Amino acid sequence: MNIAAAVLQLRRDEARDRRKLINTTPELRERELMAFASVAKTVTDALSERGTEERVARVTAEAALAAFRVAFEYWGEHPDRELPQLVDETLDELKRVFGSDA
Repeated sequence: MNIAAAVLQLRRDEARDRRKLINTTPELRERELMAFASVAKTVTDALSERGTEERVARVTAEAALAAFRVAFEYWGEHPDRELPQLVDETLDELKRVFGSDA
């Protein structure tokens, strides 16, 4: 995920413009959801091929992509931040929440 984040960081203005267009176009939002579903399936399959139980692989892939999307949205609102760092922070927050007894 950090590779994708680093590439987007280099193309911040383009990523911001793309995000605005997607947010205002229902058809593009739908396409983006389908694209994320495809990525989640690819990550799930890769984790499964490495021996991760399918259910665990699926929830891991979905959670990681959700964390990426949240970091991406936050990045768009906070131009002083770097996307790769935000992705790491968001994943760390997710780990803390699920690692607690709460």
